[in-house]
Amino acid sequence: MNVQELQCFMKVFETKSMNQTASQQFMTAQGVGRIINRLENELDTQLFVRSSKGVEPTATAKILYSYSERLIDYFILLHTAIQNEKEKQNHLKIYLARGVLKALSFDFLHDFQCAYPEVEFSWKEMANQGVNHKIRQLEGEVGIVIGKVDDKEITSLFIERKEVKLLVYHGHPFYQRDTIDLAELQGEKLIILNENYHVYHEFTRSCEENNIKIELAAKTEDTSLLVNLSRMKIGLGIVLDFSLDGFEMKDLKVVSLKEPLYWDIYAIFHRDQTDSPNVQRFKSYINRRNKLV
Repeated sequence: MNVQELQCFMKVFETKSMNQTASQQFMTAQGVGRIINRLENELDTQLFVRSSKGVEPTATAKILYSYSERLIDYFILLHTAIQNEKEKQNHLKIYLARGVLKALSFDFLHDFQCAYPEVEFSWKEMANQGVNHKIRQLEGEVGIVIGKVDDKEITSLFIERKEVKLLVYHGHPFYQRDTIDLAELQGEKLIILNENYHVYHEFTRSCEENNIKIELAAKTEDTSLLVNLSRMKIGLGIVLDFSLDGFEMKDLKVVSLKEPLYWDIYAIFHRDQTDSPNVQRFKSYINRRNKLV
């Protein structure tokens, strides 16, 4: 029994004619007859009494008709649920902390798609803690975050390491240096990406732990603005080594910290989803990628 058969049965019940039903359903009368016969065999009962004048529904047919619309609705809902589950099994939802896609390059996701063309995926950027929350709540299969997550429900896989640097403008005493101590930043005016970025929290936490009082001249979400403000000598920029690719560096210099601050990028997964085929594919992709780096 399926939707098409039930719809055909309902038409026969309403018209009391297989010929009229055949015309309305763009079928032959023989085709309609075969459907009714299949239903009768499946239900092990007679649904219509045939005569030269047409067909007359039996008491059983009246019972089936009373349930037919609901059965059709349930069949459609069931089909939709199964299709959604199939799509879900072949779809990977990825959440990324702001900035990591640029750090890894857009080829990171493109190469995964090339490696597994059968896997459809979507991705969305948000704050680092937002990614952690999405994975913890099973709202996504893969998260790409900065820093290893200390959570018994989450497993982590290292991807790549980036380094925090200092952007110094021409004329500043640090411009002649290749490295500086973190403590030397005390009293300096600094420009940094804002609280939506992990680098802000990591840098300020490190300063607090070392009792270094810093002065933030500006916080921004825009790296290009950070670079321009540094060039205007508003302050020294706190940047990630990869984020300056493509920028004009005239009158600017990148200086390293003697005690490096690292920006470690991890893929995270909920423990309940580690056996998912698509999660396994993503892990395999990262492991192969790490071997090539």
